[in-house]
Amino acid sequence: MTWSRRDFARLLPTLLASLNLRANQQNRLPSNAYVFQDMPVRHSDKLEFRPIVTGKTVDGCKIAVHESKLAPKSEPHPPHHHDGEEIFMMLDGTLEVTINGKSSLISRGSAAFIGSGDEHGIRNPGDEPARYYVIELGPQR
Repeated sequence: MTWSRRDFARLLPTLLASLNLRANQQNRLPSNAYVFQDMPVRHSDKLEFRPIVTGKTVDGCKIAVHESKLAPKSEPHPPHHHDGEEIFMMLDGTLEVTINGKSSLISRGSAAFIGSGDEHGIRNPGDEPARYYVIELGPQR
């Protein structure tokens, strides 16, 4: 069978889509159970940080989940913004979450959503550590 350039040009988009789909499936975060005690812990003077999941979803969206424990009367870093989105889900203690200049207190069971590009910062105003999960979606540049 002889292929013309026209035949190849018609087939090329299908071939590229197939290769892209295969690459996305290979880079996709696999289903797994993540045992809390097996996860490494990183420490700084005010933050204990435990990465849980990092990868890409089936549609290529970057996702990362970590658990943090923030010392009383401290903040992990100055307010900032990035392209991705974040969700803070409180486990214990209290966080003051500031989004675009507006502050709210969240405690056990509460959550905060940070949209793409919104300036945000967190602070533990309490006398006990604040423990929370962070879910990051998309690029965090």
